[in-house]
Amino acid sequence: MFVIVGIVVVFGAVVAGYLMEKGNLKVLLQSAELVIIGGAAIGTVLIANPLYILKAIVGGIGGVFGGYRFGQDKYLETMKMMYELLSRARKEGLMALETDSDAPDKSPVFSKYPKFLKDHHALDFVCDTIRMAAGGGVEPFDMD
Repeated sequence: MFVIVGIVVVFGAVVAGYLMEKGNLKVLLQSAELVIIGGAAIGTVLIANPLYILKAIVGGIGGVFGGYRFGQDKYLETMKMMYELLSRARKEGLMALETDSDAPDKSPVFSKYPKFLKDHHALDFVCDTIRMAAGGGVEPFDMD
């Protein structure tokens, strides 16, 4: 949604500024100039970047206009899961979470939240944090 709003704001600002200077809008709509400027921009991007970055750019453009994968449901599910983990740590002690962090796919808490289990980045972050907290104090150098 913000992408579309941003595009409208950019074009609106260009047109408004041009009209404030008493410009003729027909001058801005020159197809030959659009081809020259657009072709030069695309060519420059192709020359300046290796193939893996070009693939990332195309994927990023698709992601910008695609749906947002972090919605309210995902945040609520993660908050519920964290509440369960922290409640268990409060009742049974922090060491009780060690089995959850060592084998999250077999954990009774994590298994209730299959969407969270599929997000390996978030799962690794939570499990590593539990391991560090259960293992005792962490030196600042190690944390860095």
